[in-house]
Amino acid sequence: MAHKKNLFRKTDYIYIFLLIVISLLTTSQTATFGFVWDDNDFFIKHSYFNSGWGCMFDVFNPLRPNQPIYTPLTSFIYFIFFKIFNASSMPYHIINIIIYTLTCILIYKFYHFTIKNNGIAFVGAAIFTVLPVHTEVFSWICANGYLLCGLFLMAALNIFIVMLSKKSRVFYLTLFFFFYIAALLSQPAASLLPLLLLLYGYCFAWRRFNFTLKLSIPMFILSGTIFVLSKIAVVPLRFTNPEPLELITKITLFAVNVSKLFIPWNLSPLHPSSQNLHYPQAFSLYGIFFLILFASLFFIANNKIYRFTLLWIFVCLLPYSHLLFNSPITTADRYLYFASVAASLLTACILFKLSFYGNYILLNKKRIFILVSLLTIIFYAFTTHSYSNIWKNNLSLWKHAVIKYPCDDTINLNYAYSLAENDKNEESLYYYKQGMKINPLASRSYNGIVKVLQKMHRYEESLPYSVKAVKISPDDWKVHQLLVKAYFMTGAYDKANREALITSEKTANQNLTPEEKIQVYQTLSLTSYYNANIDRFVKYASAYMNLLPILPSEIKQGLNFHEQKKYKKASEFYILYLKSSNQETPDIERLLHAAQLSETYGEKADTVLFSTIQSIKGATEQIYRKNSAKASDLLENAQKKDPYSPEIKFMRKRL
Repeated sequence: MAHKKNLFRKTDYIYIFLLIVISLLTTSQTATFGFVWDDNDFFIKHSYFNSGWGCMFDVFNPLRPNQPIYTPLTSFIYFIFFKIFNASSMPYHIINIIIYTLTCILIYKFYHFTIKNNGIAFVGAAIFTVLPVHTEVFSWICANGYLLCGLFLMAALNIFIVMLSKKSRVFYLTLFFFFYIAALLSQPAASLLPLLLLLYGYCFAWRRFNFTLKLSIPMFILSGTIFVLSKIAVVPLRFTNPEPLELITKITLFAVNVSKLFIPWNLSPLHPSSQNLHYPQAFSLYGIFFLILFASLFFIANNKIYRFTLLWIFVCLLPYSHLLFNSPITTADRYLYFASVAASLLTACILFKLSFYGNYILLNKKRIFILVSLLTIIFYAFTTHSYSNIWKNNLSLWKHAVIKYPCDDTINLNYAYSLAENDKNEESLYYYKQGMKINPLASRSYNGIVKVLQKMHRYEESLPYSVKAVKISPDDWKVHQLLVKAYFMTGAYDKANREALITSEKTANQNLTPEEKIQVYQTLSLTSYYNANIDRFVKYASAYMNLLPILPSEIKQGLNFHEQKKYKKASEFYILYLKSSNQETPDIERLLHAAQLSETYGEKADTVLFSTIQSIKGATEQIYRKNSAKASDLLENAQKKDPYSPEIKFMRKRL
């Protein structure tokens, strides 16, 4: 152990510059990528990020609802970024690239401190930088917790190593615990650091092992505290209890995860449920072989670097394996991020060791090491660059996933949803139906089919799927909402009204977002209108319009007069708005119609509206029967009785 350790020396600058170049060449294309997967639900649309500055510290409260995982510092930091950059993906990807590059620099210094060889340390750090298994971490915005945790962990590790050679340690201890707590609050995986420090102290700083042991005690206490807070904060996972895996499957799974750290194969952003995990026999044999190789290297090698790195890998992978307990999740590439710190160093050391065999074929071992290292880095870099393209958008991500896991219903449904978002409706229907075949009891398949068919104005075709979805998930208000539209657009106004009331009942005790409330009230207002209940129509129309972010003053004043039963005044403001608006606003036209009917017919307004709706219903049926002349006669007679109706005008234009 050297007597004096500083984080950076002048001789390191060339290696640091090269690492920055390698990192930017490998990751820079992700700057143009969009939001994918959970980015919308857990980031862009999340209530915390869309709240005001006064709520920025709420995320540290473990009792705050709807926390999928307790990572308050990550959320806090990205809350500030969100307020600055809003919903533009490029700044967040650039931030990920910067954090990843800084982590690679700190990893280089950690390697240098550990093996005291700049060349091997640089090769190890370069391998870490371009390792294909990291693609998910730096390409996906929602993986930012792993990036921040990695940065803080490596800062803490470097400070720990420097601190070992210092007599006065107060300043370094303060810095160390600052970064360790920051890492814990960024990602729970940081709780492994005390074990890794003990491992480092045992292998490389035995004389100061007592200090390391004492230091680990408060670290374990902090880890336990964060663990308890996480248990309080985190909402239950939406998974069923996993079935126990066979021992051979567990061993295979662990071996496959280890192999991904060295061989860029079988990489996937997905983590299918353990119930769907079925490795073929060849995989099992591969798993046993790789595990034997892993164990042999540990027991045969006398080199403490090998033992240190192998134990590091084992410790980091253990929480994500099924060896200790069954988990509903099998694997994801991002779970290997911290294990890859040791794997990259081990790879560099093995390449250096292999270069010694150059003496037997009369080649310079240094040149062999440079050549083999360069080829390895280039191979990894091209693989990573190519693999990162699947993270470009949801369409590319789920297309890759559905090819890899064609029998997973969730993946089929996610791909179908992405296709629908990109207006590839027929292809979307195919994959929704594939998901329905795999899991006939998943209402999401039927909902997806209904949404796509309704988007294509194929309402009659959507009706049986919507009814089936309600039977599967009778308590889901969104399913009833879709059925309302299916009934409404096929002219079954009574059934639409019934479903709308059910929707209202289902949402009565739920904490809906403003957008969801707008959907519910808008549905209720429309069905009330088509069931000739003017007062209820005005009530719900007013409720949803007052929730809109921007409500023109003419409409606001019109609604106020309407509620005060000053129908003539209300009509004037509605007309004023309609004259100034350049776009169709059917809801305002219906409000105007309701005000004009109430002013003209008083208590009989509902009766007149009912007669109009019946005529529209009859005309709709005639249109479906392709009897345009009959439909036109019905509408003409209805317009004589109700000249204000915007629906009749619309139907006549349609004819």
